[in-house]
Amino acid sequence: MRVQPCSTVETMDQRIDSLESMLTKTSELIRSISDKDHQLGTPCSDYTVAQLLEHVAVWVQVFDTVVNGTELSFDPREHTIESGWADLVDTAGASIISGLRSQGTDREMEMMGNPMPGEFILNMMLMEYVGHSWDLARATGRDLVHSEVEATAALLAAQTIVQPEHRGAMFGQPLDPENGATAMEQYVCFIGRDPHWSASSSG
Repeated sequence: MRVQPCSTVETMDQRIDSLESMLTKTSELIRSISDKDHQLGTPCSDYTVAQLLEHVAVWVQVFDTVVNGTELSFDPREHTIESGWADLVDTAGASIISGLRSQGTDREMEMMGNPMPGEFILNMMLMEYVGHSWDLARATGRDLVHSEVEATAALLAAQTIVQPEHRGAMFGQPLDPENGATAMEQYVCFIGRDPHWSASSSG
């Protein structure tokens, strides 16, 4: 899949700026979601809205420890968070951005006991907050929050790290975007989501 012409994020500082904007917008979206939305389904088919909010809040803390080389105090596969999701995104997100700005990505980071290149971790985060914000916005009928520049950053990151063996377990098979598709629609198609997903069409 080739990215349609649009603004791209090129320098490391610009990519970190883009991630900071993504985290802020994700937090704002989470704050706008009401209790009545929590049991709705999402395009991320294994999750309800509440479960996806919890997933985002848990893993932003994981990324914080990865970027800053600190120790995680819980097992993310078992940890539950029932409220305060946006506050956790704000706090951990600020720490992530601070760590990236002060230490950069040209270093090894450790995630769940596995050493990984810092650039790989940054790409994961660029994907995470665009993708799950799209899931939550679609599920709750809210406006999409991320810009075309941010969506392009997520798409380029995904094209770098998503391999065929990741399809099926972590991501669906890629879909063909329509002619003239936006960067967001291209990204959604690349990770195997239907850009026209709606609660009614999900059954």
